[in-house]
Amino acid sequence: MDRYVEARIDRETFTISYGGDQTAVRRYPISIEWPLKLQDMQKPLGECRADVRNATASPRTRVIGVGVDRLDYTKGILERFLAVERFSNSNPNG
Repeated sequence: MDRYVEARIDRETFTISYGGDQTAVRRYPISIEWPLKLQDMQKPLGECRADVRNATASPRTRVIGVGVDRLDYTKGILERFLAVERFSNSNPNG
């Protein structure tokens, strides 16, 4: 704001005044905090894997891939699917 619009910025109260109006500005992180603060509360890895296999009725021989991503089809989703396909073809046994 301070670079493009002539506005009063109050960094102590996190407000911007422009044209007689005041707007509150807040920070909301969109990423995942790492390492997790509550890491001690997590289940052991083997138990998590067993939970997923039980929930999906998957045998231990099945390879399961998990991804966390934005589901924004306009930004490279096709390339991501192709990358998973390429990885699967080059690593048939997981």
